Amino acid sequence: MYARAKSLVSESIACGVTAIRAFVNVDSVARLYGVFVALLIKREFQHACDIQIAALATEPLYAASGCELPDTANFAWFKRAMELPGVDVVASAPHYELDYVQQCRNMAFAILFAKDYRRHLDLHLNLDLDNTFQHQRTLLTLLPRQLDRMHWPADLHVTVGHPNAHCVFLESEWRRHTRAFLRHGISFVGTPPTDLYLLGRQTAQTLQPALGARATMPLPYMARLHLPVAMGVGHVGNAFAPQESVDPLALCPLAVAVYQDSSDATLRTLLACYYCLFYSCPLSHQSNAQESVSVAAKAAIAVNNSPPPSLRPQCGDIADFVLLHDNDTLRDAALRPSYARTTIRAGVVVASRTTTIRMS
Repeated sequence: MYARAKSLVSESIACGVTAIRAFVNVDSVARLYGVFVALLIKREFQHACDIQIAALATEPLYAASGCELPDTANFAWFKRAMELPGVDVVASAPHYELDYVQQCRNMAFAILFAKDYRRHLDLHLNLDLDNTFQHQRTLLTLLPRQLDRMHWPADLHVTVGHPNAHCVFLESEWRRHTRAFLRHGISFVGTPPTDLYLLGRQTAQTLQPALGARATMPLPYMARLHLPVAMGVGHVGNAFAPQESVDPLALCPLAVAVYQDSSDATLRTLLACYYCLFYSCPLSHQSNAQESVSVAAKAAIAVNNSPPPSLRPQCGDIADFVLLHDNDTLRDAALRPSYARTTIRAGVVVASRTTTIRMS
């Protein structure tokens, strides 16, 4: 666990990452093994990277359909994780529950738990392109009402990962729900590499098209509605998305193809949003490095030191950024990110990489 976590964080920093949200599985099987490794990594890399630890409930919190109380074993381990100094985020995946009622209970439990322990909240709302869409889109639009009902504190942040129900929202639904999302400052993090690899498999098996349906959240459209958005890479080195790169800047060229948009405005949005999420038992990580891949990504995980308002550094800005040595323009950086980079955190160079070619 330790070796894998150290490798992921080291490679991320070399890519330009200066803030990470690390998701660690907590349940009756994983227990707290991953949490202790993540706490150790957090201390070792504190000079080079801000690491938030998110305790992630990846097993159903409710053991059976109709059960009104959380599973005793999973709840006990989750509670112990929250009581450890250095664990920053309550994270849950309501879609793992057996039915819609239990999914709603899972989400309510996570909100109340985060509020009681004064932690940020991160909800994963994965789904497939089948009839689960209706439940998940309802769950997503229910979130602001549950936050209101539980008097969610304004100084704690809510992030929603994998909100793929957004890709089937109608125009009327956007008009109806955007204001509620904005009122609570909810951030949305899409994961195009994972979504494109995982989604549509059931649809493909049923309809047998030449290419199964694909979807991910419509990030450029959501940005135009002024919703806080970011992109993430995750599942590096595991079966959920075996093709993913550790480099979050690699999301930008992929997103240009996914959204079929290479306009300067969209490229700026994409560069603002990159974000890393390494989903693994010891450490899954979400990172920040440049604006949806960077400035917006840092805001999406509520990093304490406020990021600069744009991709162009100004006097007085916090010196947390990555220099792309072989890119002269924003357009070039988004379409062909330079391999040669220097990572600067708090005004100090913490990593650099270059290309060396031997001519003979």
